[in-house]
Amino acid sequence: MLHIRSAKNRLISGHILWPKFHPAFADVISHSFLRCQPGGLILSSTVWAATFTVNHSGDAGDSNPGDGLCATAGGVCTLRAAIQEANALAGADTIQFQIGTGSVTISPQSAYPDIVDEVSILGTTQPGSSPNTKAVGNDAVINLRIDGAAAGSSPGLRFIGGASNSVLRGVCITRFANGGAVLWGALSNVTIAGNFIGTDGSGSVADLDGSLGTGVAVLIGNGVTDSLVGGDLPADRNLLVGGYGISVGVRVTDGTTNNISVRGNYIGVDRAGTRPGTTGWGIHFTENTSGNHALRNVVGGSYGGVRIGRGAQGNRVQGNFIGVGADAATKVVGVPTSVLQYGVRISDENTSFNPQRNQIGGVNATDGNAIAYWSGDGVRLERQSATSPPVRYNAIQGNRIYANGGLGIELVDVSAGQGAGVSSPAPLAINSGMRFPVISSAFNDAANGTSVGYSFTGAPSASYDMEFFANSQCDSSDHGEGQIFLGRASISTDGAGSYAGTATGLVGVPAGRFITMTATAVQGATTRDTSEFSQCFQLVTSSLIGTPPVFNSLPSINLQVGQFFNFYLSPFVTPTDGDPVLTFAFAAPPLFGGVSFNGTNGIFAGVPTAPGTYTYSLTASDRDGVSNPQQITFHVVPAGGPVSSPPILGDVPNASIAVGAPWNLALAGFVVATDGDPILSYNLVGGLPPGASFDSVTGNFSGSPAAGVYNFSVTASDKDGPSNPDMFTLTVIGGGVVQPTAIPALGPGGLALLSMLMAGVGMVRRRRA
Repeated sequence: MLHIRSAKNRLISGHILWPKFHPAFADVISHSFLRCQPGGLILSSTVWAATFTVNHSGDAGDSNPGDGLCATAGGVCTLRAAIQEANALAGADTIQFQIGTGSVTISPQSAYPDIVDEVSILGTTQPGSSPNTKAVGNDAVINLRIDGAAAGSSPGLRFIGGASNSVLRGVCITRFANGGAVLWGALSNVTIAGNFIGTDGSGSVADLDGSLGTGVAVLIGNGVTDSLVGGDLPADRNLLVGGYGISVGVRVTDGTTNNISVRGNYIGVDRAGTRPGTTGWGIHFTENTSGNHALRNVVGGSYGGVRIGRGAQGNRVQGNFIGVGADAATKVVGVPTSVLQYGVRISDENTSFNPQRNQIGGVNATDGNAIAYWSGDGVRLERQSATSPPVRYNAIQGNRIYANGGLGIELVDVSAGQGAGVSSPAPLAINSGMRFPVISSAFNDAANGTSVGYSFTGAPSASYDMEFFANSQCDSSDHGEGQIFLGRASISTDGAGSYAGTATGLVGVPAGRFITMTATAVQGATTRDTSEFSQCFQLVTSSLIGTPPVFNSLPSINLQVGQFFNFYLSPFVTPTDGDPVLTFAFAAPPLFGGVSFNGTNGIFAGVPTAPGTYTYSLTASDRDGVSNPQQITFHVVPAGGPVSSPPILGDVPNASIAVGAPWNLALAGFVVATDGDPILSYNLVGGLPPGASFDSVTGNFSGSPAAGVYNFSVTASDKDGPSNPDMFTLTVIGGGVVQPTAIPALGPGGLALLSMLMAGVGMVRRRRA
């Protein structure tokens, strides 16, 4: 029996079974790694990591912190005891969970100790837990909940100096008064991923009314650097809710805090990403923090989406849905408050510190945000304090800004009473007083797409980016927003600061759309000032000669009062001429209660409030014009009434490919689920061509089919039965297909010979090596 103590002073008892190494190597091991000390052998050059398994939901502390054993006086391992042990022992530790076999709630009676050493807290190890697998939505099962209702005014789990490289994953944290997860002090490379914070994800009344909130779901400040909230994989997605009132999903603060990435999360919404939660602001960068990134999040809020203030500089907000749900359409702005709500607000927050060099969107294809449905401005830049320096160099580019109650972009100096509304020019203290362009013409033709003539006045001999947008209707201010991004042109002014010209080759849009523009001064990658939107200019005539899209027949939809639904029109529209469908429109009567319609994406969504039958006439438009109309009818039954509808299959278009070419078709893109039921299977009638396959679970066709004409009839089924059938044709054009040469079958003798030959090749290679 041998006793070994590690550098963490953990006593390890047991027999050492030395492997049969060369004697010289064994001697090196014994002299380099182990040295004699009283009480045993010390492992002198290695710090051993420990794994503590929490097996009890109680709150007792560790009986002897630092002895390497997670054990209370009662002999069990609690979360409090595990944190105490991890803190007492230097090096990277892991806290895992085995409390029973399912969902469990831990209820601390006081604040947990600050976490001061590197540790990975993995709620994913609690039996029955599983990470999110959905690209859109969140199907994570989190069976470990830490509830702070009895913990007084304490935060949930707080990582401070010394806890660099720590990980918090797969944990639900609710009802802590001062933050769910807190990173505070001189630490770096901390990851918070795959958690529910401020919500249990259930969608229950308690979950939706904010009573599970934490005030701030994730609070980061006082010197934290290079840390991550969320990530790029579905399993990394956090669901973050601040709670009722002036709360925040993620708050990053302090001038010594920088390079925090808030990425891929659902903030202030439910787990589907399509219903607003109770968070006040989604994301807040403040107090001179710099270089942070909000990337590809879904952000809802009752006061606003993203807030940048008090000297926050060099922050990027890109690729997010702000006020727009994960389905790219649904409104996720919370209940209106007594103050106007803003999609993005950049402000000195009535201090003497000015936010600068922040980017809302960008010039790359994936940089733009969707910012919609706020009662106030889409993006608002403001100076509130007369002692604050100018608020400048804030770029707003490549976004889709639409359906907001105020202006799409507003530049205003509240302290000087300048810039409010479009009748007042942008004040010099805001983005250098950038002026918007003036549109003089707009037309469309098949050869050049949309062409826009305009003039602009700026600084002499200076560089500017002009951005162009189309809107289904003009804003009530007569200065449109930016519903559809059409393109960008780079220009230079003359010696007098003037420019006049025509931009061509922009995305084509049909007649009747309203064109708008913005101007951005370009002095460098992060030195850019963007204007407000220009006045609208309606594109009245178009010489496009293509064919509008075709709207196929629509089904009747059965709904229930109080039950959320969304219905996508796109599977029922056949594009023509290779043109994308740009907008959808419906005719009177007004939408039934609790439901909204997104004309850009053609999605009905909401929670019906009253039974009845509602019929609408719909059209779809591309750059060539408006489709044929189709009617849709919604039957809404009372709450608790029978709703049992099979899925609906849209029109699967015919296809034509060359022989030998790969063929891939996903039926899921043409199916509309009903009653919230998942699609269980797909059924195919008609023989598959040689070289093709069909997966009845996913509904995917694939392969390289042989020449011929093949007709298919397909259906999709859920628990209520099969959908309507749809027929389509695949035409494979070309000559014969070269068949692969058959590999001759080997009998037992041939296999033995092949084995001997392969063994001989291996021996030759080893000898040559």
